[in-house]
Amino acid sequence: KRAITLSPGNLSVLSNLGFMYLQNGEFQKCISAYDQAILYDPYDPKSYFNQAVACYNLKNYSKALELFTKTITMEPAYPNGYLYRSMTYKMLGDYSHALQDVFIAQQSGQQVNAPYIDELKKLTAGKR
Repeated sequence: KRAITLSPGNLSVLSNLGFMYLQNGEFQKCISAYDQAILYDPYDPKSYFNQAVACYNLKNYSKALELFTKTITMEPAYPNGYLYRSMTYKMLGDYSHALQDVFIAQQSGQQVNAPYIDELKKLTAGKR
């Protein structure tokens, strides 16, 4: 926090602060820190991703979905973006998109546990 006082527009400081808040479970503070970071660099997909993780943890799934999608749009080869967006789709009851994203994450090198995939397959089949 002191670094912010000494260097209020420093993107690195804002990003590190946001990540620290995310790691500490201070999700609203995380979102605020990344809001500031995004003002200085609106092209950093990691800022949107970490903000989306905070929204997900706050159960604001529609905002998390929006931010994970923005992350993926900015950096299509972001396997974590697809995995977390899959989890978000699942929470929103959109199992077919969740399954689609989990396969993309896997193809991009992200490790995904088999029980999660099996669960999505069952949920998708049950929706038909």
